[in-house]
Amino acid sequence: MQRLMLACLLPMAALAAELTPPPPAVAQPPVQQALPPAAAISCPPGTRYKTEQKAGVREEWCEGEYQEHAAVHGPYKAWWGNGQLNAEGHYENGAMVGTWQYWDMAGKFEGALIYQEGEMVSAAISRRK
Repeated sequence: MQRLMLACLLPMAALAAELTPPPPAVAQPPVQQALPPAAAISCPPGTRYKTEQKAGVREEWCEGEYQEHAAVHGPYKAWWGNGQLNAEGHYENGAMVGTWQYWDMAGKFEGALIYQEGEMVSAAISRRK
């Protein structure tokens, strides 16, 4: 008798599950990217402002002429897609110079590299726990 009752109840439970409407979907707000406004850097005289966004990173730099060719010259900055600063440094006539600093996507300092005439001469890497 128990088997017969159970056999009758199982199809009813399956039918009830099919008739129960799914819960309403919760609308998610669109993800906003908090990138800084255009031209967050100032270009030196004789150069022009350039920007590009690719692979989730937005870059800004200045470009001028050096030995009859276009060359990056002046400040450089890059931001992750979430608006956190990614990298910051300086170019002179196409070569990285001075201290370049780097951050991860959460905004934590990753480290710094020091360049002279385009060649890295020193590195300081952040040690995280």
